[in-house]
Amino acid sequence: MKRLYIYGGGSISIETIRLVNKINLKKKIWDIQGIITNSNLSKKSIEGIKLFNEKKIEIKVNSYAICAISDPTIKAKISKKLKKLNIKMATLVCPDIYIYKDVKLGSGSIVLSGSQIGHTTTIGENSLISFGVDIGHNLKIGNNFTILPNSTIGGYVYIGNNVMIGSGANILPKVKIGNNSRVGIGSTIIKNIKSNTTVLVDQKKIILPRKSI
Repeated sequence: MKRLYIYGGGSISIETIRLVNKINLKKKIWDIQGIITNSNLSKKSIEGIKLFNEKKIEIKVNSYAICAISDPTIKAKISKKLKKLNIKMATLVCPDIYIYKDVKLGSGSIVLSGSQIGHTTTIGENSLISFGVDIGHNLKIGNNFTILPNSTIGGYVYIGNNVMIGSGANILPKVKIGNNSRVGIGSTIIKNIKSNTTVLVDQKKIILPRKSI
């Protein structure tokens, strides 16, 4: 089995551990060595996997790593560090998902259950495709991409590097999203977004009277 280290410590780490267990049920591939974090170690383990401080661990030779973090900026820094250390990035895809042969999924990517990726789509390295995500066909997506649950991206969309799409967002076809941009929860994107831009849903407050119980 291949040795695997998980960078994180939050809820995505838990989901990644469960994904690895699901993969190993079909074929034993990964042996999780530990979870690496730079936060205070108030807990000693997650899901039975030991936590290690990033500054106090030396990753074994011929091991793999995966970045179970949503923030693209942090993911990019970890990816750069791993490349300097010559540590390979694992790619973890839920075994229940069908991936077209012409889909290109970059190393270090995580694809969780209930998601689908359309044909002729390219997704860069170190990307996170969360639960129930629908990614269309003929897309080109850059590195360190994160898309959170129940979001939809139409066909022929271009997305740059280090982009994060919030839960329940909808990206219409043929839209371009520039590098380092953020799309907020529940937003609908109908036109191009420039690099280094944050887009939030414009919602008016409607307060209706309620009868007292």
